[in-house]
Amino acid sequence: MLNFRAERCNRVSRGAGFTLIELTIIIVIIGVLAAAAIPRYLDLTNEAKLNATKGILGNMRAAIMMQRVDNIIKTGQDRFPSLADIQDNPFQTGCTVLETGDLPDNPFSTGSDPDGVVSTTGRPVPTGTDGAWAYDPRTGGFYANTKSGNGEELF
Repeated sequence: MLNFRAERCNRVSRGAGFTLIELTIIIVIIGVLAAAAIPRYLDLTNEAKLNATKGILGNMRAAIMMQRVDNIIKTGQDRFPSLADIQDNPFQTGCTVLETGDLPDNPFSTGSDPDGVVSTTGRPVPTGTDGAWAYDPRTGGFYANTKSGNGEELF
């Protein structure tokens, strides 16, 4: 009787596990699924950053134009805010470009100052992703001073 139980346990334990081939097939299937999903995820991440950048640029350009109109109404001067006005908000008219006083971070910036802004004349030609923003006070142009994750120039 004791011998019968030992033999029965051996039979059950042999059939209860997975073979090496079954495990290998499962690992290969998981690898194929991951290889198909990762590029889609990375593309969605880049698309989200592009949309965030477009939103920030639209808001900043609108705020700059509103400040220009405010300058015309309150002081009679048709001028865009200076770079210092954008960064520090020291308007004598009581209006500010940014309510919080902080520029938003550039989603593509990998530099140490992702919310920094440089003064430029005309549209900048970014060389990488270590810049943040660029502003032309003559025209009120506000630009992303970086390239996208795909190396494309931004708006």
